[in-house]
Amino acid sequence: MHHGFLTNLSRDLSKLLNDSEDHDVMIQVGQDSYSKVFKAHANLLRARSPYFRAALKKDWAIKENGMFMFSKPNISTLVFEIILKYIYCGDIALEEYDPNDILELLVAADELILEELVEHVQHHLINNEPQWLLQNFVQVMHEVFSLQACKTFQDHCIDAICSDPQSFFSSDEFTSVEKDILLALLQRNDLEMEEVDLWNHVIRWGAAQTQDLENWCGQWNEDGFSKLHDILEDFIPLLRFFEMSPAEFYDHVRPYKPLLPKELYEDLVRSHYKPQIPRKYPVLPPRSPRIDSCIIQTKHMTLISHWIDGGSGKPSTYHKPRYQFKLLYRGTRDNFTPRAFRNKCSNQGANVVILKIEGSGKIIGGYNPIGWCNRSDYADTKKSFIFAIDEVLNSSNNQTTEESKLSRILSNMSSAAIFDLESYGPNFGKGDLVVYENCNTGSCRKYSYEHEILDPGDFIAEEFEVFKVIEK
Repeated sequence: MHHGFLTNLSRDLSKLLNDSEDHDVMIQVGQDSYSKVFKAHANLLRARSPYFRAALKKDWAIKENGMFMFSKPNISTLVFEIILKYIYCGDIALEEYDPNDILELLVAADELILEELVEHVQHHLINNEPQWLLQNFVQVMHEVFSLQACKTFQDHCIDAICSDPQSFFSSDEFTSVEKDILLALLQRNDLEMEEVDLWNHVIRWGAAQTQDLENWCGQWNEDGFSKLHDILEDFIPLLRFFEMSPAEFYDHVRPYKPLLPKELYEDLVRSHYKPQIPRKYPVLPPRSPRIDSCIIQTKHMTLISHWIDGGSGKPSTYHKPRYQFKLLYRGTRDNFTPRAFRNKCSNQGANVVILKIEGSGKIIGGYNPIGWCNRSDYADTKKSFIFAIDEVLNSSNNQTTEESKLSRILSNMSSAAIFDLESYGPNFGKGDLVVYENCNTGSCRKYSYEHEILDPGDFIAEEFEVFKVIEK
């Protein structure tokens, strides 16, 4: 039988740390009046830190009279005290410290290759300091963006900025952001900010990198434009200029014509006068807001938005969704019951129902423009539709492609477009898409809509979600 004695071990090692008996390492930490010499034991440092294991084998540390001498001026005394306590005792209480000190601890732990501590500190900041992170994204990104071991933290910060970018881009510290960070943000398709606003912020950032440039280009000479062109050259291909309206282009892009490649500028002008002419300059797809879903991605939201607007098939590359999808109900979270569905979705207005079919990964669903109101009857609408989305394997190249099927309500059946019965889940038409009482089984039988969306018609839902459709 094994027994755990870690508590006693930790307590005894803390005595060794505090008494510094038989120490053979001296580490000077901090600078000037804020410096301090710490005593430690080489064997413990080697065992706990790959950094010290390497340093104590090589000529990194000076050895005087049998004592290893280290200097770490870039680490504060407070942070190094925390690190030594972790190394000796495996004990740390981050709740006792200021978030700024915890961020410094993360950087120091990364330098000393304390992987377990790095992981712990990252999760602490993410889970316990969300408000502080929101207010200090520029500082945080400056500290951790280049640290390979902090991928979790970097991804969290980038995701958070993309979902709420206004505070980051509008902050006074924004112009001090490193170029690589800004490039990484502009590469994201889920950066939820209007393209014209991004462009204006990029101009502000670029002008700030050159001391003799003001924000307004009306005061710039040819040399000023040339300097800014060199600074922003890598940013131009990442901006979706074709997503801007004619007025936005005229007011915010046209004055900066010297910054854009000639072919791009001509394409932009042509797109506003003759939009049917194909572009010559490479065009990125529109940015799409992320969606809180276990079933669909932003590309599906774009597709469904296109159908809501009356489109058919897939939207063009330049289609910009006019809607946001707000999650109301999820079966695995809220229970697969009519009551749970009705409690979350009744009287919420236009919505999209999404179901993932068990075993196949196929997605089916429907759009209800008039909402669920417990009518206990059929409801009339000419704008509802049902659909299916599936991945299909192409045998010629062994690649999968996504295919979709759209089925709108028949013009002579609009009075039966929606069946709104309180004891059932969502129902479209007279059996075209029915979710039964248990809310995870159902069937699809063509009757009121144009096409059958599922064959065979009976299904079991692996997941079931409903989204409120909000026009931007």
